[in-house]
Amino acid sequence: MGEFNLARRVSLALAGSTTLDAEFPAHAVWAQFRVYVLGSTQHGLDLGLQAGYGWTEASLGPLSVFADGIAAGAFLGYKYVAPVGFTVDLQGGAQAVHRRAGVRLDDSLGGGSLSFWDELEWRPLMRANLGWSM
Repeated sequence: MGEFNLARRVSLALAGSTTLDAEFPAHAVWAQFRVYVLGSTQHGLDLGLQAGYGWTEASLGPLSVFADGIAAGAFLGYKYVAPVGFTVDLQGGAQAVHRRAGVRLDDSLGGGSLSFWDELEWRPLMRANLGWSM
């Protein structure tokens, strides 16, 4: 994750991940906008908004299965960066999550797609990051 200071009390964090599983790769990207209401981006209490998207797809002959999801929510957090750079970043809040999964048919089977799972729900947003800041 990279957090970029936009001002003394405002930052933008960006992150992404992927798996190395060649048969069923999964990917995710997300961003956070944070405003530090007490302290600064180095040591303080922040309010933030987060949005993310994740997806995966795997081919099984003439079929491919897919799943993806989008999440957006708000959180309250606390971050401390020690003078040597060790960082603790805690967040808690709520997010709306929309997930779906399905099957796509290639042209030899007539093409098209079929969704067999599609839901929207509220979920907790919790994160604990330990790391190093420069």
